Amino acid sequence: MKRPAILWTEGFGNTLNRPTSIYFIQGQATRLIKIGHAINVAKRLRDLQVTSPDALSLLWDYQAVVRHEKELHRHFAEWRVRGEWFEPHESLLRYIRNRKPGRLTKPRAP
Repeated sequence: MKRPAILWTEGFGNTLNRPTSIYFIQGQATRLIKIGHAINVAKRLRDLQVTSPDALSLLWDYQAVVRHEKELHRHFAEWRVRGEWFEPHESLLRYIRNRKPGRLTKPRAP
């Protein structure tokens, strides 16, 4: 008898508690910042780049749970442009800078 597959999210309750990487990706021309989550951030960046007319760069990513991404969206909602894209308001930039400055990559000038 074949055993049922075990989902890797099993034991995390709902999907909001699922482990993930939270990322901040910025468009070089628009300067807009995407706050998102993915298991494989490098792949996600490549996938986004395929459909974006703007050159994109990863500002920062860290390990968390999906819920944290949703909390960030609510926290920075005032600067939301559309979907998961936000104006590069000083409060958002400060949040990124103050978390893990050693991992923060400096975006290239447009």
